[in-house]
Amino acid sequence: MTTSPLKVEDSRAQFELAYSNLTGTPVSVLKNLRDSDEYRETEGDRLNISWSMWQSSRAAIVVELPPAMGGAQTKWDGTDWNVMREHAVKAIRAAGITVKGDSDGK
Repeated sequence: MTTSPLKVEDSRAQFELAYSNLTGTPVSVLKNLRDSDEYRETEGDRLNISWSMWQSSRAAIVVELPPAMGGAQTKWDGTDWNVMREHAVKAIRAAGITVKGDSDGK
């Protein structure tokens, strides 16, 4: 199955919005503080620690889907099961969640 890994930029944007809502720091300021996979800070490491915890919490969530099907019984309600599963995997990964048993997952 071909699925793209989690788009880090999507998870990062979600993190920045959540961090902004909690701290009042504008998202534009957070974007300007980006430095590779971390943030440049002038007052301690609170932002980097929060970002690290966000990433760890997302990595800890794993969803196990039913396996892909083979043979004649691959249709469900007129739709190919494997196509539906692939769409589900992409949506779950886009939310920053690992799909267990997927070739890119655990």
